[in-house]
Amino acid sequence: MAQHSQPQPAPNRRFATVAPLSSAQERLWYIDAASPGTAAYNVPLLTRWNEPVEVTALTKALEAVVARHEVLRTTYALRDGRPVQYIGAPTPVPVEVISGRAPGTGELEQRARAPFDLSAAPPLRCTVWQGGEAGDSMLLTLHHIAVDGWSLASLYEDLAVAYEQALAGGVAALPELPVQYADFAAWERTSQDAEALAKRLDARAAQLLPALGELALGSCPPRRSVPEGDRRGAQYVFRLPAELVREAEELAARGRATPFAVLFTAFQAVVQRWTQRQEFLLSTVAANRPHAAVEELVGFFVNTVPLVCRPDPQWTFERLCTEVRGEVFRILGHQRLPFDRLLARMGGEGLRASGGLADIGFILQNAPAPRTGGDPRWRPPVLLPTGTAKQDLSLVLEYGAEGGLTGTIEYDVDRYDGETARALAENFSVLLEAAVRDPGARLCELPVTRRTPGELPPGVLLGEERDLASGSRSVVEALETRMAVVDPDSPAVTCAGTDLMWGELEAWSQAVARHLRAHGAGRGSFVPVLCSRGGALVAGWLGALRSGAAFVPLAMDTPPARIEFILEETGASLALVDEAGAELLRGLGSAVKPVRLDEVRDHGDSAGRDFAEPVHPDGADPAVLIYTSGTTGRPKGVLVPHRGLLNTALWWADDCGLGSGDRLLLTAGTAFDPATFNVLEALLAGARLIVADDVERRDPRALLALIRGPEGATVAGSVTPSLLHAMLEAEAPDSEPTTLRVVYSGGEALPRRLAADCARRWNVRVRNVYGPTEASCNSTYAHVDPDDEGAPPIGVPLPGTRAYVLGPHGEELPAGIPGELHVAGIGVALGYLGRPERTATAFLPDPYATEPGALMYRTGDRVRLRPDGQLQYLGRADDQVKILGNRIEPGEIRRLIEENPAVAAAAVHATGTPAQLFAYVELTDTAAAPPAREDVVLPLRRWLPSAVLPSEVYVVDALPRTANDKVDFAALAELRDRPLRHAETRPAELTPQQRRAARLMARFLAEAANGGAAPAADDLGPDADFFTLGGHSLLAVRMLAAAEEEWGTAVPLRSFLADPNVAGLARCLTAQSDGGRTSSAGPRAAGDEGGPYPATAVQQRLWLIDRLPALRTAYLAPSVVEFTGPVDRAALREAFATVLGRHPGLRSRFAFDTEQRRVCYRTDGTAPGVGLVDATGWSDEQVDARVAEVCWSPFDLATEAPARGEVIAIGEQRTILAYGVHHIVSDGWSLEIVMDELAIAYRALATGAPLVLPEPPHPAALPPAADPGEGPDVLLTALDGAPTDAELPHDRPRGAIQDVAADSRELLLPADVTARIREVAGELRCTTFMTATALFAAVLARRSGQRDFLFAFPWAGRDVPGSADVVGMFVNTLLLRADLTDGPTWRELLARIRESAVTAFRHADTPFELLAAGLHPGRDLSRPAVTPLYVNAVDDMPLPPRLADSTESRYLRPPALKLKYELELNATGGGDRLELSLTYATALFDASTVDGLLNRLADAARDLTTDLEAPVLPTAQAQTQDLASQVAAAWCEVLDVPEVAQDVNFFEAGGDSLLLIVLLDRLSGLSDTDIDAADLFQHSTVRAQAAFLAGRDGDAEEPVRETPHKTATSRTTGRGHLLAGARRPSAGTDGERDA
Repeated sequence: MAQHSQPQPAPNRRFATVAPLSSAQERLWYIDAASPGTAAYNVPLLTRWNEPVEVTALTKALEAVVARHEVLRTTYALRDGRPVQYIGAPTPVPVEVISGRAPGTGELEQRARAPFDLSAAPPLRCTVWQGGEAGDSMLLTLHHIAVDGWSLASLYEDLAVAYEQALAGGVAALPELPVQYADFAAWERTSQDAEALAKRLDARAAQLLPALGELALGSCPPRRSVPEGDRRGAQYVFRLPAELVREAEELAARGRATPFAVLFTAFQAVVQRWTQRQEFLLSTVAANRPHAAVEELVGFFVNTVPLVCRPDPQWTFERLCTEVRGEVFRILGHQRLPFDRLLARMGGEGLRASGGLADIGFILQNAPAPRTGGDPRWRPPVLLPTGTAKQDLSLVLEYGAEGGLTGTIEYDVDRYDGETARALAENFSVLLEAAVRDPGARLCELPVTRRTPGELPPGVLLGEERDLASGSRSVVEALETRMAVVDPDSPAVTCAGTDLMWGELEAWSQAVARHLRAHGAGRGSFVPVLCSRGGALVAGWLGALRSGAAFVPLAMDTPPARIEFILEETGASLALVDEAGAELLRGLGSAVKPVRLDEVRDHGDSAGRDFAEPVHPDGADPAVLIYTSGTTGRPKGVLVPHRGLLNTALWWADDCGLGSGDRLLLTAGTAFDPATFNVLEALLAGARLIVADDVERRDPRALLALIRGPEGATVAGSVTPSLLHAMLEAEAPDSEPTTLRVVYSGGEALPRRLAADCARRWNVRVRNVYGPTEASCNSTYAHVDPDDEGAPPIGVPLPGTRAYVLGPHGEELPAGIPGELHVAGIGVALGYLGRPERTATAFLPDPYATEPGALMYRTGDRVRLRPDGQLQYLGRADDQVKILGNRIEPGEIRRLIEENPAVAAAAVHATGTPAQLFAYVELTDTAAAPPAREDVVLPLRRWLPSAVLPSEVYVVDALPRTANDKVDFAALAELRDRPLRHAETRPAELTPQQRRAARLMARFLAEAANGGAAPAADDLGPDADFFTLGGHSLLAVRMLAAAEEEWGTAVPLRSFLADPNVAGLARCLTAQSDGGRTSSAGPRAAGDEGGPYPATAVQQRLWLIDRLPALRTAYLAPSVVEFTGPVDRAALREAFATVLGRHPGLRSRFAFDTEQRRVCYRTDGTAPGVGLVDATGWSDEQVDARVAEVCWSPFDLATEAPARGEVIAIGEQRTILAYGVHHIVSDGWSLEIVMDELAIAYRALATGAPLVLPEPPHPAALPPAADPGEGPDVLLTALDGAPTDAELPHDRPRGAIQDVAADSRELLLPADVTARIREVAGELRCTTFMTATALFAAVLARRSGQRDFLFAFPWAGRDVPGSADVVGMFVNTLLLRADLTDGPTWRELLARIRESAVTAFRHADTPFELLAAGLHPGRDLSRPAVTPLYVNAVDDMPLPPRLADSTESRYLRPPALKLKYELELNATGGGDRLELSLTYATALFDASTVDGLLNRLADAARDLTTDLEAPVLPTAQAQTQDLASQVAAAWCEVLDVPEVAQDVNFFEAGGDSLLLIVLLDRLSGLSDTDIDAADLFQHSTVRAQAAFLAGRDGDAEEPVRETPHKTATSRTTGRGHLLAGARRPSAGTDGERDA
C-alpha cells in the first residue's frame, strides 16, 4: 500500500462532447425509452414574480445558466448499443411569452405535462405569463435527467445573478465550473471497481431479502403491469405546523438523531399499522454527491435507497428512533449502489413488476433553498403535479418558509385513491403529534386518527342498544314466560319421526330440574348431558337450566378421553344420559353417577317434590359450559352466561321473525356451540325444533328431505358452508321447492358463489353469521345480497354487542385496514373454566366500555371494515402464512380458486418448511374434461404474486369434514393421490422470424448469466420471457441496439416491453423492418511522445525537495502487495516490467534547464527494472529489510528511472511484490492504474492470451494547467493571520533538519459513534474529511492555548481533460483553516471548516508554493512549510490486484515508514466503520503520546455526536472542575485513601516530600502545563493544583507565580515564542517577529 491513503480523486474536466450516462440518468433514460411521451419525470417549477418580468434580461440570464451547466444543453441517444449523452453548444433558450393574463389551471397542467424528446432537444423550456392580476409568472420545466432537488439552489442562484447582470446592461456571464455533469458521469463509471461493487450489491441484497415482499396499504387492487413511466398518479397535500416540526426537531436533538430519523420513524410506524408487517422495506432518496467538486453542479445525482424497517409495536417511539438511526445511517453507505443494479440482484424486472423494493417511499426534502437576498425578484418556485406517479405511493416532506413542513402524498391511482392518501396523511400527523409529546409511549399506544372527545376510532362498531329480553334476567325466566303461552299439545321437538310435545317437554324438564336440585345441583354447578340427538337431549338441557346449574353439552361421537377429561374438570357428581350415554359412561369407568333421563321422565322424582320451587339464576351466572374443539392440546371449557345465551337466542329469533308456526332445522353437532343456541332460539320463540339425527346430519340427501314437504323446516339454523355445499351438490336438478325461507350459515367463511346459489335455487334469504363460543356463539350477522360480486361480509354486531378491529397489540387501526376482531358487550363469556392464565390472555380489558371492569374477547380472527360499515372476514390470524416475504391468507386464495367455473369447492392449506401452498378442489359436473393445473393457477396471477401460487392442485371427490362440519385439513393431507395434470410445456415450433429473435435473445441471456446456465436458442419457445429468464432493462436496450446494428431495424423499447418474449420480439422486428437508426462513435484523442518537457509546478517542488538529503525519502510513494496461493513468479515479474515500461512518466529523467530556468524531463530513458528474488528460508527481518530497500532507497532522478519493482518469493504459497516509486511521477490514482494493468497483464501471460491494453496517454500531451487567476489572492485573504505552526505535544524538540522517520497508530471508532458522525456530516453537508479535521482541531486546541490552525490536505488534481488514464503526479496540496478563537459550538466549527474547504476546492489549481511563499516566507528546514499538520480521508481503501481466483492478495504497510509532516491524520472507512490513524514523526513523539491523542480524538467524536450546540472547548470552570476530579483521583491513589477534600493541604492530608514526587509524576500527564515539585509546594490543595494545571492560577485565590522559562530540553516549546513566530503579519503591520 502507498505510504499514505490517497483521497478519492475528484472528477476531472474532460471537455467531452460525448459521455456515458450516470447510473441515475441511465435509469431515467430507460424509463423514458420504455414510455415515450411520459411526464413522470418532468420537473415543472412555477415561479410567481414580485415585479414585472424583463423578458430580454430573462432570456440572456437563461442563456448564461445553460452555458454554465452543460447538462441543460444535453441530448441523449444510443451509441454502440449503450445510451450516451451529447453535450451541445450554448444556445439561447426560447422563452414563450403570453401577455395579458395569468396562467389557468388547465393551461399549467398541459404545459407541465408536455413530454420531452430527450434525443432531439435539451431538457429545459420556459414560459412567461405577463399582465396577470396577481403579477407575472414563469413556468420553468426541466426533465429530471438533468436536475434534482439539490440542484435547484444552484440553478436559481445562477439565474438570479445572471438576471441582475442582464438588467444592469452588462453581459450575463457566469464563472466556469471546474467540472461538468458529464465529467461526473464518466468519473462514476471509472471510479467504482466492478468486483467490489458486485460484492457490495450482493451484501446489501442479502440484508434486504428477508424484508422483501409486496407492501400493500390496506385492500388495494393489484399492481397493473405497465411500464414505470406510464403510472397514472395524483397528489394529496397537507401541512405539519411549525410547532409540531419544532417539537420533532427537539426530540431528534435529545436522541442524537436527525429530524429525518424522527419523521421517518413516525412514517414507518404508520405503515406498520396499515400493513401489520413486522419487517418491510421503504425507500428514500440520497443526494449521492460524493465529492465536493460536484456540489454546485446542476444535474441528476440522487439515488433510490431501500431501507429495512422493523418497527415492533411494543417498542417505545424513542427506541424505534434509536433503531432507525442505524438504518438511516446506511443511506450514506449505500447511496452509490445503483438502484437498478440492486434491483437486478434481487430479482430484476419480475421484482419490479410485483413491487417489494421501492413500493412506498419517504423523502425529506432538505436541500438548501436558493439564496435570494433581502429583496428577491421572485418567490420560491412551486413544483406542479404531472398526473403521474413514480411509486405506488410516496410521502415527500418539504420545509416551508414559516418553519412548518408541507407534505405531498403522490400515489398511483390504479392502486390507491384520494381517501387512502388523506387517511394516511391524517394518521402520520396524529401519530407524530402524539409521539413527539410522549416519546416514551409504546407504538401500539399512539393514536392514528383525529377524534373529538368521546368519539370512537373507525374500527369500533356498536350494535343496536335495545333490550331483547323484555325484562328477563336469564334463559330460565324467558323459558317460563314462553312455556306459559304455548299449546302443550303441539310438537316442540321432532327427531327421527318422533315428536315431543310442549307439555311433555315442560313436565320432563321440570322433573329433571327437581332431581338435580335434590342431588345438590344449583347455581354454580355443572351438569354434563350425554345422550343421543332428540327430545331427551333437549329435556336434559332445559332441566339443568331450571335447576340453576349450567349444562355441559356432550356428543355421542365425542372421543372417550375427552369425555373423561371434561367430567373430571367440571367436578360433576352426576351426568344426564340416555341408554346409549349410560353405556358409554360405563365404558369409561368414571365415578360420575349416570342419571337416566327416560327414568326421570317415566317415574318422576319423589325426592324432588320438595324442590319444586323455581330457581331464577342471575344474568351473570353460567348457563352452559361449552368445550371448544381443542384440536391442539386439551380442550377449553367456555363459561357462557345467561345474559349472553339469552341475547343471542332472542336476536336470532327476532332477526328471522321466528314464531310458533316455524320449524327450525338443527344440523350442528350437539357439542358444537350453534346447537345450544339453535335449540334455545326455537324454544324461546315457540317454534318447532327439527333435530337431524346422527345419520341424517351426515347424509346431505337425508337433510334435503327435512326441508321439503308439509313438515319441512322453514329456517335452517347455522349450517356450515361445507355442509351447505354438500346439500346443494346432492340435490337433483328437478327437485321440488324447499320449505325454507331463511338459511343461516356460519362456522366457516361463506363463499360468494355458494351463497348466491343457495339464495337463488332455494329462493331463500341467506344470513352469514359469525361468532366464537367465547362471545355467546353469535357476535355479528350480515344479510347476504346474492347479486353482490364480493365475498359475503360477516356484517355488523348484534344488539348489545360491540366489535373492534384492532392490531395485534390492541392498537387502533386506520379505517379499512385488516386487523384482529375483538368482541365486547353482553355476549362476552365469563372465561375458561380453571384456566386463569388463558382467560387473562384471551379476555382483555375493554378500552371502549363505559362500565368499569368490562372485558373484550380477542377472537384471533382477521377482519376488515368495509366502506359500507360491515365487517369482512379474512381468516384466522394464526392461519396467515409468509411465503418469500409475502404474508397471505389461504382463505383468500381459496375464494379466488372457487371463482373458476370448473371448481365446485376448494380448500387451500400451507405446509412444509419453507411453507408451500397446496390446493384441493372438487370439480363441477359440467366440466368436459379435468382442467390442467395451469387452468386453475394462472388466473390467480391477476391478483397474487407468483411466489404465493399453490405449488400443486389435487382433486378430491368431496372435501372431508370434521365432526363440526368444517373442512378437515388433516384428512386432506392424505388425499394427494390425484394431482391436476400440468399443461404441456414443450416449446412450440418457431417461425423463421421467431428463430432469429430467439438467437438474439439467447445471446444476451448468456451474457446476463455471466458464465452460469443460460438457455440455448433451441430451448426457447414463443412465450419464453426475457426478464423471467434473467434479462434486465439495460440488457434489453443493448439487445435492441444489436438488432438495429445487425438488421437495420430500430425497435422502440416500449414496444418490446409490451410483450417481452420471443414471439413479441419477432413481431417488433418484423413491424419495424422499414425503419432504423444508425449512430457512430466520435473520434478518439491520442497523446504524443517527445521531450524534453517542462515539469509541472508540483514536480518542480518535489525535484527541489529531492535535492535535500534528509527529505529525499519523504516523497517516495511505495506499495507492497502480498499474494497468498499459487503465483507464477516469472510471469508476475514480466507482467510488472511490461506495465512499468508502458507508461512514459515512469521512464522519466529530470534535470534543471539553466536556459529556461526550470526543471524539465525526458521520457526516452530505460524502463524501470523489476527483479525476482528467492527469499525461501529468510527470516521476517531479512524480508522486511529487503522490502524496505526497494521501497525507500532514493532515486537519482537525473539518471535513473523513478520507479522499481521486485518480486520476492517466500516458499511456495507466499509472494511479495514491492513497488518503489517517486511521488514526482506517481500518485494514488496512478497506483490503481498500475495495479489494474498488472492483473490484466499477468492473466494474459498466465493463460497465453494476447495482452490488449490501450496506448497509455503521455503526461506531456495533456493541456497545460489553467492559470490560477484570482485563486492565490482569495486563498491568502481567507488564510490571513492564521498561524503557520502548531503547538504540538512533542516529547522531544525539533532538530535543525526535519526527520521523516515515522510510525503509525490506529483507533477504530465504535459503530454508534461512527453512525452518528455520518448523520451529523450528512445533515451539515460535511464530508468525512471535514469532520475529521474538526475533531483534530478540537483535540489540539483542548491540549494547548492555540485556537487557530492550518491543515494541509491533498487534492487529486486531475481536472485536466484526459488525465484520468495517465500515470503521473497530479496531486496538489491545499490548506484548510480551523478557527476556534471565539469558542464556537460544534455546529459552528463544522460550518467554518466546510466554508474553508469549499473555498480551497474552488481554487484547487493554486500551486502550493504560491501559498507557502505568501504565508510562510521565512520557513526553515526544521519542519514542513506552513503547517506540521496533514489530514486525509478516504471512504474505501484501494483494492489490490487480483491475479487469479485461487490467489488472495492484500496491501501491506511498507516497513520503516516515512512521512512528510509531523502529524498526519488519516480517516478511513465506509459503511459502519471509521478508523482514525495518526502517522507521526518518531523523532518528536512517543507512541504513548500519540495513543493519548487518538483517545482524545475518540472523546471529541463522542462530544460532537452528543450535542452539536455544545461549545467545542470546555469553559474554564468546566475544565478546572474536570481537572479537579482527576487531581483528586491522583491524590487518593498516592495517599491510598478513599477520598480527599478539595481544600486540604497535601501534607495535612498525610503526604510527605517523597509522596509529593510520586504525585508530580501522576499529574504531569494531565495537562500540557510544565510543572515541577516547586509548583506543587506552592499550589498544595486539590483546588489550587487543578487551577494551576488549567492555567487559572488567579482563580485558586493563591499568589500567581510566573512560570520560569524552559530550556530546550523541556517537553514543549514556549507558547508565546511559538505563536509569535508562527503568525503571518496582518496587513498594516511591520512584520516584526521574535528572533
